[in-house]
Amino acid sequence: METTDLGKRRFDGSVGYLTQLWKDKYAKKRVASLLKNNRYSLETLFYDDLIGDDWENTKERYIAQVGR
Repeated sequence: METTDLGKRRFDGSVGYLTQLWKDKYAKKRVASLLKNNRYSLETLFYDDLIGDDWENTKERYIAQVGR
């Protein structure tokens, strides 16, 4: 059996790194936009009520907020 050394990883795929990347790249812009346009509430910033909920209940509750 032959092993091939692929070298050092070029991308950190850890949960901590990806969470920080998401916060810096996407969440920060969304929060700033909501605050600037005065379109925020605790529900639009943090969807804690979705934890443990199923898709049908979530869809009924939030589909009107989606701009599609």
